Amino acid sequence: MPRRFAYQAAREYEEKYIFESRREANLYLLAEQERLQQNPIPLTASDYELEQLAKKHAQEMRQIAMIIPDEVQAVVRLWKLAQQYGVRPPNLYTPNISPRGILRRLWDELWWHRQLRRAHAKALETEAIRWGNVHKHAGLYISDESFHRYQEQQKRNQRILSHLIAENEDMQFFMLENLIARGMANPKNRRNELMCRIHGFETIANELGHVGEFLTITCPSRMHARQSKSNRPNAKFDGTTPKQAQRYLSQVWARIRSKLKRDNIEVYGFRVAEPHQDGTPHWHILLFADQRHIKPIRQIFQHYALETDGDEEGAKQHRFTHKSIDKSKGSAIGYIAKYISKNIDGHAIDQDEDGLDAKQSAQRVTAWASTWGIRQFQQFGGVPVTIWRELRKNKQQPPEGIITQAFEAADTGKWAEFLKTLGGAAPLRKDLPIQLDKHDSEELGKYGDPIGKQIIGVIANTTRLKTRIHQWSMTTMKKLQKRFEAAVHATATPYASEPLGGGADARNLAHRTDLSGEAALEFC
Repeated sequence: MPRRFAYQAAREYEEKYIFESRREANLYLLAEQERLQQNPIPLTASDYELEQLAKKHAQEMRQIAMIIPDEVQAVVRLWKLAQQYGVRPPNLYTPNISPRGILRRLWDELWWHRQLRRAHAKALETEAIRWGNVHKHAGLYISDESFHRYQEQQKRNQRILSHLIAENEDMQFFMLENLIARGMANPKNRRNELMCRIHGFETIANELGHVGEFLTITCPSRMHARQSKSNRPNAKFDGTTPKQAQRYLSQVWARIRSKLKRDNIEVYGFRVAEPHQDGTPHWHILLFADQRHIKPIRQIFQHYALETDGDEEGAKQHRFTHKSIDKSKGSAIGYIAKYISKNIDGHAIDQDEDGLDAKQSAQRVTAWASTWGIRQFQQFGGVPVTIWRELRKNKQQPPEGIITQAFEAADTGKWAEFLKTLGGAAPLRKDLPIQLDKHDSEELGKYGDPIGKQIIGVIANTTRLKTRIHQWSMTTMKKLQKRFEAAVHATATPYASEPLGGGADARNLAHRTDLSGEAALEFC
């Protein structure tokens, strides 16, 4: 057991020994041991130990598969065995994945390592919640053990990225960590885009005469490990994990959306999933709709939020709350901005509602979402953001027509104009005048299965705009250095004096005999 868990178990053993009997204390310890042995991955396993375990399982899978001639039978047997190890590989009904592709995954050490990491993270955090190590006086949102594990994983990722280089067919080279910093993985970019889209929704809502509503839905009491006010253990807690609680909220939301659709009530906006102090998620929803629909919307939300355990004490007061957005007191952004910021990077917030440093709390929220695989932000209604992002990638002159109008709105960050160009606040996806342009790739993936449809741009009727013009591959600094040195030795021509545009042309780079190693990469 991790050190803190072991200390807590020892204290529990001691109390049972003193106040009950030696027999009861020993039975308690025996029960704990048997329960922990059911976990296929040791809670104290380091990443190196997980790597060795991955090698062992991959080798074992290959040996078993060799004695089963039929691929389908091999998949069935290995799939069941893999589940006993705490991982869930694709099954025979997974689209676009062949039995051979499943087997190749089960033979791959890297695939096993990734799966074991995820399974170990969830098992460790489940145990931490059970021992009462996830709350504002122990480990806010996530246990300290899982938070430190997440930080170490981030450091490993950063070290790997610092040595990876992206290369395209024009022999242009870019540090991968620099490219990632320009995308949605950058917290600042994520926050700015979310704020831009919320502002756009509010703008178009004002033009349509719609009103805003801020709603919150929470889980039943039995899904909370701790009591919210006293912070004491919750006697009703049934062991529900944050992932299972998130699945419950998603089901409630699906029923609400279905009822709204049946009643022809059009809504659009955003939802934010964030954790309570004990890691149990709850949802904040910023919703825009016609004023005449607000009352039935509240009734629908309340009905489905209280459908499970709705008669328990405090359910009607806490399981569903709503607040109308008063334009005289501020914009819709003001109602949700702090929730977005505190769940990304704590920007412009000094302290959270618990009086703790907002930036540190944001790091713990991010670790919580990563550990449990919880999607923090989700748009409903509007236009798919992928079309917006594809147009913002475009660096060429778009064709005349609606694509140009949409491109200009996306390029200048005007989400409201973008929505109006493509059909309004909540158009049906099949009716959008611009769709993603995809093509079936004949290329095979790492495990031998077809890659399938890939986005190459956008299309309006028969007019296409290609937004992905390069084919990228990954290399490392060491490999690039070897290629550079080989190119230098292969030519004696003096280096070209003209500057290189964009990335570095490898033929010209080869003439630079005065560069080597990291200096060559910096020159790129």
